[in-house]
Amino acid sequence: GTVTDSDWKSAWIGLQYTLTDGFSMMSQEELEEIMDLATGIYKDPETGKELIDYAKEKRYIKDVDSEVMSYAIWCFCRGYNADAVARNLPREEAVRRFRYSFSFLLDGLKADET
Repeated sequence: GTVTDSDWKSAWIGLQYTLTDGFSMMSQEELEEIMDLATGIYKDPETGKELIDYAKEKRYIKDVDSEVMSYAIWCFCRGYNADAVARNLPREEAVRRFRYSFSFLLDGLKADET
């Protein structure tokens, strides 16, 4: 997509997002820096393994495609955050709604008990 100071447009998927007054978009460099920092968050601090791979190995979750699942979770979180900001939801309400809905995604990942 194309990013300006106040909006994001994607001709490929036909979406446009414009920030409300008082907010500005991060630059591509800022976004990449955050993504680099976030990479370490998704790893087990003791083993360095990606958390999804670790959870699969321990049979906490189903055998999913780790890369696809990581991206899906990232998109869900990012999209939810963008919507909450755009609708100016109070932080507590946004967190409550996120936890509620995200729990269903996580429940669907749980490994079958055998």
